[in-house]
Amino acid sequence: MCKKYTRQIHRKNRGIKSTPGNRGVKSTPGHKKKKGEMEIAVKFIPVLILLAVLSVIDIRRREVPDIAVLAVCLYGLVAGPGIRPGLSAAAPVFVTGLFIAAITDGGLGGGDVKLLTALAFFLGGDFLLFAWFLAPLLTVILVYALITKKGLRFSLPLVPFMFAALLCTAVFRWKLPPYTIF
Repeated sequence: MCKKYTRQIHRKNRGIKSTPGNRGVKSTPGHKKKKGEMEIAVKFIPVLILLAVLSVIDIRRREVPDIAVLAVCLYGLVAGPGIRPGLSAAAPVFVTGLFIAAITDGGLGGGDVKLLTALAFFLGGDFLLFAWFLAPLLTVILVYALITKKGLRFSLPLVPFMFAALLCTAVFRWKLPPYTIF
C-alpha cells in the first residue's frame, strides 16, 4: 500500500498521469495563456479602435477631437498602470511635444501633442516600447521631408502612425512578459 502511494507521488512529480490504464505515459499539456497575458491584450482593444477612427478623421480633416483625447485619458485612469506611472511618462512627452510643435510651426499640431500625452498616460512605462515603434516611422517622415526640401514645415497626419505603433506595441506587449519601468 505504501509503495503504490509513493509511486503515484513520483508520477505526479514527473508529469505522468496516474490513471490506471495509462502505464506511465507522460502528459503534455498544451500551452495555455495566463490570465494576466489575456488582460494585457484586451486592454489595448478600445484604444486601438479609437485610434483607427481617429486615423480616418486625421487623414480627412487634419484634426484630433478633444473628446477622443479625454476618452483615452479616462480609459488610462481605469485600465492604465496608475496615476503615478502615467504622469511620469506623460509629463516629459507633453513638454517634448510642445517643444517640437513650437519648432515645426504647425508640423506637429496641438491635437497630436495631446493625443501622444494621453497615450503616454495610458501606457505608463510601456510608452518606451511604443516610442520604439513610433521613432522609425517618424524618422522616415523626417527624411522624406528633408529629401523633398519641404523642411520642418512639412505636415502629415500623425495619428495613423500612432495607430500602427500602438498595434505593434500591443502585439509585442502581449508576447513579452510583464514589466514596469517606472
